[in-house]
Amino acid sequence: MHRHRFDPVRTLIFLALLAGLLWWLRKRFTRPAEPAPKPTPATVTASEAREILGVSPTSTREEIINAHRRLMQKVHPDAGGTNYLAQQLNEAKRVLLQRP
Repeated sequence: MHRHRFDPVRTLIFLALLAGLLWWLRKRFTRPAEPAPKPTPATVTASEAREILGVSPTSTREEIINAHRRLMQKVHPDAGGTNYLAQQLNEAKRVLLQRP
């Protein structure tokens, strides 16, 4: 009768191949996770929006846009700011530009 010897190298190669196959099967046949819903920024009042952008109640459309642009350059996530601050600025601009 022929006896098989334990070969650690072949065993490790087999386990590596098996792990790769399991990884591929999981990747191929599992559903992707549901993306988390994006938080919507809280609506701000017109007076809060003016305070955020630092504009007066009589400011023009151009002044609002320029104030938004100036502040966004400082707080944009690509410039070291946060998403929250950028969302607040965008919401303030939206509120002020929609007013009659």
